[in-house]
Amino acid sequence: MNIKITIPGEIIPKQSARFRIMHKKGALLKVNGITYLDRSKCFIQSYQPTKVTKYAALVARTAREQYKGPLLEGPLLMMITVYLKRPGNHFRTNGEFSKAGREAGRWCEKNKDFDNIAKNILDPLHGIIFANDKQVTFGSVKKYWNDGRGERVEIIISKLD
Repeated sequence: MNIKITIPGEIIPKQSARFRIMHKKGALLKVNGITYLDRSKCFIQSYQPTKVTKYAALVARTAREQYKGPLLEGPLLMMITVYLKRPGNHFRTNGEFSKAGREAGRWCEKNKDFDNIAKNILDPLHGIIFANDKQVTFGSVKKYWNDGRGERVEIIISKLD
């Protein structure tokens, strides 16, 4: 049994966590007109950029719409195919491929890291298609230039025997 999910639009890969210093109420003290920060009332918070979390939500929502079956059990195979927008220098003004566009071929080597693509596809599928992404024991990520049908991500998931 193969499960196929297509997510429309540009892929937003997972990024390294970002950090910010947060403080609780009362952490700022004013003494003689100078503001001080009480470090005992501060903490560090990690977060992902908004566009990354919004894309993960899109992946989850699309998966729920396109797959209504039970959670898959056992080892799984996942194949991810990403179709990316070609840069402007791949085209001439008349819309035909430029030299750069012809030389680029169909494989996209430049944009989006392989592992970060997989992370932002796997994580949102927890509890929708499988119980844990540790079940994915074999997989691939292919990156192509857009084939004329728009930017998108196609995912195929199958049980391994």
